[in-house]
Amino acid sequence: MLDEPAILAAFETDWRSQRARVRRVQILSLALIVAVMVASVTLSGITATTIGEGLAGRVGHFLSRLLPSLRWDALFAGRDTHGSVAA
Repeated sequence: MLDEPAILAAFETDWRSQRARVRRVQILSLALIVAVMVASVTLSGITATTIGEGLAGRVGHFLSRLLPSLRWDALFAGRDTHGSVAA
């Protein structure tokens, strides 16, 4: 008959060692990814202020192109009139 407690103990030991190895690989992988990201951000010169300024400028430019420039004197004029709703 098999010695079940010994088999279970061996399985448990093997399982814990494999889990520890997987955890070490995951931690090392995460550390490598973080190091590469930090290096890329440092080399590119990106900071929080440049991201914010660039994003706000791009959104503002997009909205200025998207929204029409309307004029009160030509608001309800025909399609050929610049500044009308119909244009």
